[in-house]
Amino acid sequence: MRKILASITLLWMVMGCPTSSKAQKATQIPSKYRKIQKYVDQAVANGLVGLSFYIDHPKHGQWSYQAGYAELESKSPITESSVFYQGSISKTYTAVIMLRLVEQGLLALDGKMSEYLPKDVADGFEYGDQVTIRQLLNMTSGFPNFEYDEQALEDFFSGKLNLGSTPPPIVLEQYIYGQPANFQPGERYQYSSTNYILLCMIMEVVAGRPHEELYTEFFREHGLNNTYYKNERAPSHLLVNGYADENDDGEFENSTQQQKAYVDWSYGEDGITSTIDDMARFMNLLLTGSIINEQSLEEMKTWGIPDNPRYGLGLMYDKGFPYKYFIGHSGWGFGTQANLMYFPEQDITIAIFCNTAYRFGGESIEKAHDKFLTRTAKKLFLF
Repeated sequence: MRKILASITLLWMVMGCPTSSKAQKATQIPSKYRKIQKYVDQAVANGLVGLSFYIDHPKHGQWSYQAGYAELESKSPITESSVFYQGSISKTYTAVIMLRLVEQGLLALDGKMSEYLPKDVADGFEYGDQVTIRQLLNMTSGFPNFEYDEQALEDFFSGKLNLGSTPPPIVLEQYIYGQPANFQPGERYQYSSTNYILLCMIMEVVAGRPHEELYTEFFREHGLNNTYYKNERAPSHLLVNGYADENDDGEFENSTQQQKAYVDWSYGEDGITSTIDDMARFMNLLLTGSIINEQSLEEMKTWGIPDNPRYGLGLMYDKGFPYKYFIGHSGWGFGTQANLMYFPEQDITIAIFCNTAYRFGGESIEKAHDKFLTRTAKKLFLF
């Protein structure tokens, strides 16, 4: 993620005929936004399924625009009320909830995970007696990522690993316990969703109740009324379908069931769905100190490897031209791509949802996606 495309590459995806939920006339929005609206429509026309775009600009104000389909088969349009899968952006929420527990005195950031987890769990990891809560949060634990474990992937795609009957802690026990660490704790950064499953397990221990309750309480406490944790809490008629073009032949496969199954299985590393306005509102509340105190916010923005900033406590950092850098998070899945970004130098917040899987999208989707990103970045930060 070093240049315009790479930096914002986790931004989004889409496809379908241009179908906007906005009733505004083009003359009622700033010319810069009219251009971006055109880019969104063209990206959708070029072969991508549904896209929701949000921006909060200090000069031009807040604006969102939707195009494409929530359900390709019935041609149901994306709207402002559409609920999308956030993917790994969920990790930022998990980090916030953990920091709130720190503020309550139930956790210590530099306390070791072995102080909070059962001995057999901590013993399942090399350096499990040394890794701290902070190192789990900032991805410097060295623990292998269960998402890339070859045996776990093989068993999942063959049907041997049934997520519905195998909760995340058991998946770690079956596939990750006993594996050597990739490096010593704190030595370097390496993204691993394993860390956030462990954090959720710790959350349940110190709070003394299911972690799902903590997420739902957090959403409602802060007016995030269109944000949900796991599928059963999101209104089914608002939840978008997911799509992929695994064969790169222009024919989309409906990946909704796989996406729902994974989200319902998740344990803090994924699992959140919301409208685009709610996701942007979360970022605004976070950065204005409305949900955690100033010290906790500074901890989130303290990068695990200072001379190579990549990840703080649940926040990604990316440097690039022409915007200098942004903080936020990205997420992807079987039928989703999402990005939540704040550009401090320009005081701009951008949120993007798409219900087309970028990682499984094929070359044509990647080209349409990259073209949209390039044109949008130039319009926002150069012209």
